[in-house]
Amino acid sequence: MKKTIVAVMVAASAVVSAQALALNTAEVTVLGEVNDSATSCVVTPTGTLNNGIVRLATVTTTEANSKEANTLFKAQKFGFEVKDCALGSANADKVNGLTVAVNGTTSSDANILENTAEGGAENIGIGMEKVSDASRISFNGTSMAETYTVGKVTKLDYTAGYVKVNASNSVTEGPVKGIATFTIDYTVAP
Repeated sequence: MKKTIVAVMVAASAVVSAQALALNTAEVTVLGEVNDSATSCVVTPTGTLNNGIVRLATVTTTEANSKEANTLFKAQKFGFEVKDCALGSANADKVNGLTVAVNGTTSSDANILENTAEGGAENIGIGMEKVSDASRISFNGTSMAETYTVGKVTKLDYTAGYVKVNASNSVTEGPVKGIATFTIDYTVAP
């Protein structure tokens, strides 16, 4: 048996500025939905999430253009704690693992969320990494296996940050926004 929990994340909404002292901010909004209460999990946002928002520091065009392409910078930690999967059901002691799949609109690279902000900065997007092994998150729905122990909390820790899309083009000023959907599945042993 497999149950699915979906969390939608607005990966970032930021302003890239040419002025070093600008007070522009970036947001990551996480919305969650857990259904089928006797057979789902308790999923709690963690890290720098504050009221569902992670604020990325403003980056200047000079700083962004000095970065290597496809490398995270100005990253912030966020994540989810997953526990009590199938609690209250006959399968509570049989949950034996989690998978996490992340989908989003990507640029030319499946590891970079496209900047979908209206009037947005060009040649910059959002990337994410798993904290446990620094592997990049692919936004094409590829499943990542995670361990789960009944009665314990599973911590799914990530970082989100800016990514220069390619080395040939310059990053321009403007807001940055990417949307990713996290799908957390759990499995129950027969």
